[in-house]
Amino acid sequence: MNRSLLIVVGFIFLGNLMAQDPLELKWTLSYEDEDTPGNLRMAEATVPGAVQLDVAKEEGYGPYYYGENWKDYLWMEDREFVYVSNFLKPSMKNGERLVFRSLGIDYEFEITFNGKKLLYQEGMFTPVRLDLTSLLKVNNELRIRIFPIPKKDSESADRSQAAASVKPAVSYGWDWHPRLVPSGIWDDTWLEILPGSHLENVSVQYTLNEEMDRAFLKVEAAGRDLAACSINWSLLDSSGDKVDMGYLNSYRNRGVLYTELVNPQLWWPHDHGEPYLYTYTIELADQSGKKLQTYKGHIGFRRVKLVMNEGAWAEPKGFPKTRSVAPIQLEINGQKIFCKGSNWVNPEIFPGIITGERYEELLDRALEANFNMFRVWGGGIVNKESFYELCDSLGILVWQEFPLACNNYEGTPEYLAVLKQESESIIRRLRGHPSLAIWSGGNELFNAWSGMTDQSMAIRLLNSQCLELDPFTPFISTSPLMGMGHGHYVFRDQETGDEVYSTMMRAHNTAYTEFGMPGPSPVEILEAIIPGEELWPPQAGTSWESHHAYNAWVGDTWLMKDMIEEYFGRATT
Repeated sequence: MNRSLLIVVGFIFLGNLMAQDPLELKWTLSYEDEDTPGNLRMAEATVPGAVQLDVAKEEGYGPYYYGENWKDYLWMEDREFVYVSNFLKPSMKNGERLVFRSLGIDYEFEITFNGKKLLYQEGMFTPVRLDLTSLLKVNNELRIRIFPIPKKDSESADRSQAAASVKPAVSYGWDWHPRLVPSGIWDDTWLEILPGSHLENVSVQYTLNEEMDRAFLKVEAAGRDLAACSINWSLLDSSGDKVDMGYLNSYRNRGVLYTELVNPQLWWPHDHGEPYLYTYTIELADQSGKKLQTYKGHIGFRRVKLVMNEGAWAEPKGFPKTRSVAPIQLEINGQKIFCKGSNWVNPEIFPGIITGERYEELLDRALEANFNMFRVWGGGIVNKESFYELCDSLGILVWQEFPLACNNYEGTPEYLAVLKQESESIIRRLRGHPSLAIWSGGNELFNAWSGMTDQSMAIRLLNSQCLELDPFTPFISTSPLMGMGHGHYVFRDQETGDEVYSTMMRAHNTAYTEFGMPGPSPVEILEAIIPGEELWPPQAGTSWESHHAYNAWVGDTWLMKDMIEEYFGRATT
């Protein structure tokens, strides 16, 4: 075999073409009264968002982050909610199609249109695409029924209830997160009118030769009624100059093009080079040459590997041994990268309200701090698309964990079916981003409190999914693995008296993928979340405890007032 070919593969897969002119839907939310089951209430719904926020606004609840208000929201966990959107039939040309699209509905739901059930789905990361054309009337009603949040049977009201679902465990309660479990339409949702002939899926794959001076591309497109259409491809460099163009050969509503780019500019993390992005355009045109549909996307050519550090095969010492420390040295385009950054957790308790502007604000700060990687922690969501697009353009690497954390996730056929569906959707959406550097099965799965091993069916499934769908992006079963470190999380260990500096100096890890220090929030934040009469002095059993200043892990975490006063003196205000 010619060793100069097929060394590394990159994917750009766009399972859903974004709407060019989305039609906005107005939504209402119906729900049963808290105190009178069967008594229906109605609220205006904000989409994307969460049912809890809509109900809270209608009922006049205080902000969930203030005082003990979060407790007012708990009853909603066990109720059903129904989103309703009524709309008139839009003006459509002959042959055009009306399609409903949603990038995320949380978590278990059923969709009906004009009284006909179209879809039942469990899973918040698999997008929805439904052609409504054949059921259209003058007056139309779209309904989305949201079932109660999933809870594993016979478990206490904590993160263990998340072990039967592919849903972020953090929302079930964590040592820094209240028990507020979001539900509802959490990502962009719209109607769109498509021409009778239209594209539905686009896939761009590339291979780099060993020298990384030639890229071999395979461009694929699939859609509806494409027989009489042409599918055109063009590739532009960062200056806007066209460096490649061609036509996809179509057969049975699918088109394919094989093409080659000589001396491609490579994508690099920002501190090692330029995060170079090409822009591609795929256009669908009819027989007369009229453009029916246009899609633009980005490609960053790069090779990523996870390799052993020098001397790692000798650790641990002794013979025989079952395994050495895990490979965790990241290599981009043949160059070893020293990764420095942070864990990424949900920047909002309700992910539906996270915006592209919020992502941009936080990622810009990370860039200013000279971060070059985020570990997207497995207790939270898989981020919205704009997060990864920003990481691509800023040159920030992404360690992406699947949404499994600190639980023993079931190996039942029912759970594995949902995990397979959700992981496939996640992989297909993210695998084309050059910033994606590592897949991980989840957070802290190989330990006594989780009880999973590399033989657990969920881990074996995720490994298989990544191997099949994104084989050249590294996969690890969980974090940490042998040779990797999590913790400590306090400045001084209360049992040994060691300060964090000495702990880190003694550490012998190929990666330190999670640690941190507690610290009180600025005064203006404390005043915004804790009632004035409770603000001073801090005490357990008050809003301070609800905000994880006390008894979050042990008695004085995470405020650790005594330790602060030991170092800085007694506080009086």
